[in-house]
This record gives sequence, C-alpha cells and structure tokens, in this order.
Amino acid sequence: MMTHRAGWLSLFGFAIAYSCLFAWFYPPLSAIEDEVGFVNQALVWSRGAISSEGAGFAEVTDFGLPDSRPHLMDFVPVGPRHLPGRHPGRSLILLPFLMSGGVHAGFVSGLLIHLATTLVAALLLARIGHSPFGAVLVLFHPTLALYSRTIMGDEAAGGFLLLAALMAMVPGRRGAIGAGLAVGLAALMRYHAGLALPIIAASIALNPARDRRRADGLACLVAGGLCGVLLIVYNVSLYHAFLDPVGGPRGQFGLRFVTDNVLFYFVALMALWPGMLLAPVLDRSPIGGLARGVTGTFLVFFSAYYFHDQGGSRAETLVVGLRLIQVALPIWIVSYAVVLDHLLVAPLRRRVGRRAVVFASIVAGVVLLGGNGLAFRKHQQYLIGIGQARDAIVARVPSGSVIVTHGASYKLFGIPIGGPVYRWLLFSSTGFVIDHSAVIDRQQERWFLAILVKSDANLPSAALDFINRYQMHRVAPTPPGLVLYYADPPSQVRP
Repeated sequence: MMTHRAGWLSLFGFAIAYSCLFAWFYPPLSAIEDEVGFVNQALVWSRGAISSEGAGFAEVTDFGLPDSRPHLMDFVPVGPRHLPGRHPGRSLILLPFLMSGGVHAGFVSGLLIHLATTLVAALLLARIGHSPFGAVLVLFHPTLALYSRTIMGDEAAGGFLLLAALMAMVPGRRGAIGAGLAVGLAALMRYHAGLALPIIAASIALNPARDRRRADGLACLVAGGLCGVLLIVYNVSLYHAFLDPVGGPRGQFGLRFVTDNVLFYFVALMALWPGMLLAPVLDRSPIGGLARGVTGTFLVFFSAYYFHDQGGSRAETLVVGLRLIQVALPIWIVSYAVVLDHLLVAPLRRRVGRRAVVFASIVAGVVLLGGNGLAFRKHQQYLIGIGQARDAIVARVPSGSVIVTHGASYKLFGIPIGGPVYRWLLFSSTGFVIDHSAVIDRQQERWFLAILVKSDANLPSAALDFINRYQMHRVAPTPPGLVLYYADPPSQVRP
C-alpha cells in the first residue's frame, strides 16, 4: 500500500482530519435509548453512589407500572434499590469526562475510543508486515464512525478484542496474558465479548511460532477467566445474578430469526466495504485463523438474535444495522485490509508503481473522509430534530404533568441535566397496551400524549384509538417527528 513511515504519517493526518470533522459536527445530545443507561450509571457513580436512590437526583420518574417506584431511567429494581441496568465498562470510560466537563463532554470519549481502535489496528497491521495505513478502513468505516458519536459500549468492546489480537501476536507469556486481559476488558464493555476468549487462547496455543504455545494459550485463558470471575462477583454482589445486570435475558434468540438476519448481514458486510464478509476466509496472514474464529462466532451469535437496528432507508439500515456486530468489526476490517493488500494493492503496485498506489490510497482516504462528513451532517440534522422535539415538549407541557409516552419520547428526558420533571406513563410494554385508566380518570390537570414518529401516517391504530377514546386535541405546531396531544380532566370537559 505504502511504506510504513508514509503509512503512519498519512494515517495520522487522516486521524486529525477526522477529529476536526467530529468537532465541527459535535453531537448536541444523546438520541439512542441505550445511551441513557450508560450516562446515568456514570452520573450516579460521580456522586459516590451505586443506586438511583443513593445518588439523590431530583429528576426521577414513576412510570405508572404496578409496584413501581420513582427512579432514574434505565435502572432496575433489586430489592429496595434501583441499580444501573447496563454493563459497567463504558460508564467507567465515560466517568472522568463527565466529572471534568459535564454530560456534554462525554462524547469526547467516543472519539477517543474510535481513534484508539484505529491505532491498535495500525499497530497490528504493522506487526504482521503490512502498512499501518490500512487502518484508515477502521477510521472511516461508516458504522464505527457513526457510533463514535454516541455513548455506547459496542466499539469499545471491539477495540479491546482487537487489542487482544495484537497481544496474541506478541511472543512470550506476557503477550498471552495481555491477550486474555484485553478480552476481559472487552467483556467489561459488553459481556458477550467474552465469547472470543477460547478462540483467542486457541489461536495462541496453535501458533507454531511460539516456543511454549500450549502454556501460553492456557495463560491467556486463565487471565481472561479471572476477569470473568471478577465480573461474576460484581454481578452477584449487586444483582444476585451471574451475568446479566437485570437478572434475565435482554432479548430473544431463536432459529426463526436466522433467515432474515443472515440475509441482512450478508448484504451489509458485502456492501459497505465491498466483499469484506469473505475476508477472514481468504486471510492467510498470522491473524487469519483468529479472525475466522472471532468473526464467525459473532456472526452466528447475532444471526440468531431478534434485533438489529433499522434506519430510515435501506442505506441507513446497512450502516446502523451493524451496530451490535461492532464487537467483531475491527478484527474483521483488519483482516479485510490484509486481504485487500495481498489481492489488489500488491499486484497494482507491481504494475503501476508505488507512487501511483500511494496517490490512489490518499485519494481514496479523502473520498472516505468526505463520505463520513456527509453522514455526520445527516446525523447532526437528526440530533437537532430530536433536540427540537424535546424543546417543544418543555415549552408546551408544564413541569409535573402526566405524559403518556408511545415509543422513546420519554428517553429525551432520561438524563438528569436540569429542566422540568414529568410523570411518564408507558403506553405499551412488550407489545401490549397498558391500561392507565385508573390514573388518567383521577387527573385534575391537563395531561398529554407524546409520540415520536416520522409522519402522522405512522401513528399506530392503538394510539389513534387512545386519542379518540379520550377526545384528545392536537398540540400544534410541533417539530417534524413529534406528535403531541392533550386532554383536559373530565371535570373541565364541556358537555
């Protein structure tokens, strides 16, 4: 692709350009439901507490569910307390940024995670004899780049698994132990990242270049296993459960999901970086076996899962739908860079010369940077729209009001950063409409219904029935994407 020195300099330049792009389109707020849990967990820790009750925030809510008590959003009941419902690793990374610069400074942590993952990719490529410039494919991958603008744990998990792959290439016992510890850190971000431990340990144990490969493989397994034991101790002591903080599964797995998911992942992984799905199969480098094991494991794992993100268009879905598989994407992309170097760049270099290839690589990097800029701009417009929806609710709904929420409108107020406090009633849960008539019929003040949609045509029939039942009135105007209705209490309704 290019010499190692030129590769490092070019990659460094693009990393600076990416950081400037990130700063120009700095995220104004969090807009993914899961982000609320990671931020709130760090906020509670910043007050020296572990529970919603212990932190003492005023912006807690009662969701109108049976036996529910006011608590921070994305906290779960464990005995007399509400504890964080998210894995601890991402909140640990967030904590120093939050404590030094407030909630809004937390997005810097996403940028640094992304840059660190790119650096590890470059170090791994250099170690196995390829130009570090190939890491630009990690830097500009649409899914990784988009979610670097969020406070989520997926890329952090993938970055630590990539670090484990790098440490697995380091000879000696220290490298093996480092690989195991890196997998443990990945699991701290997302518990399912621990599935990679036996694969990485096996890649070490089967590496003929190691003098004591079996003992090294065992050392990797033990180091990662000790991290797993610490996580289990953490969960049992707080949640009385071995793995999941909420004491139960977060989603469904089943063979009925495989057909649709396999089709989606096939298209997405072949389209975003053309042909990348096949890279681990074609990779004959020292990381080839490890890449095949890790990527294959998580592809099978998520193919049986009930969910992948959906965007507003097919192109958007291809990008956001790979969110969960970010745990494997960095290793996948490095393997792709190796295969691309072997099958495309090296033959091209022999035909047209090194300078022409370097020029083409720089041009490709500029094009990818421009693509990220367009994606950032669109995402920024979406975030601004979400912020406008929040502002509209604040302007039109008095603090203390009851709001029946359909979808995730309540998440706009999930992070305690000041402002009005509402009593939220969930319109539905697990697909079933919740009957709040006992609460609504006792209302003495005006109450509201808030729905985030793409257009009025997207209003579900159950919501329309609810609006008609209570003779609700549309609050207008509201920003696109927010549908807001109000109803007066029965005593104020004219006959």
